[in-house]
Amino acid sequence: MRLEVNQFVLIGVLVSMSSAAAAESWLCVTDSSTGFHYNNASQSWERQNFKADEKYLLRPSKSENVLWELVEVGEDYPFVECRTDFAKTDANLECADLVSFRFNRSSLKFVISATYGYFAKTREFPDLKPDSVFVAIGRCSEI
Repeated sequence: MRLEVNQFVLIGVLVSMSSAAAAESWLCVTDSSTGFHYNNASQSWERQNFKADEKYLLRPSKSENVLWELVEVGEDYPFVECRTDFAKTDANLECADLVSFRFNRSSLKFVISATYGYFAKTREFPDLKPDSVFVAIGRCSEI
């Protein structure tokens, strides 16, 4: 009986160690960013390339019901919150809210996009103005 209890304790320690080891973080750097900018003067959408200098930290979240968070370097609050974990069948993490983020931890590539600016004015938010719509690609490195 004592041997069985020790086995359960050992299994519990190993599981907690593997969970801690799996708490990875990545530094993600944008390579290229493009999209549309709303021109207030002409009241039309124009294609635009955006400066690709954003740096993000993808890290485990300490918030309740949030597993991962994407934080712009130098900021305190998450840019994207991920309520799901990496898919069991592949290495993809997909997060969607006002901003969508997709990351593959095998290829270390990511895509981030914000499309809400195109249809910003809604019944819930009637005062919102059109905002830029963008998609950016980049690579991450484990830290």
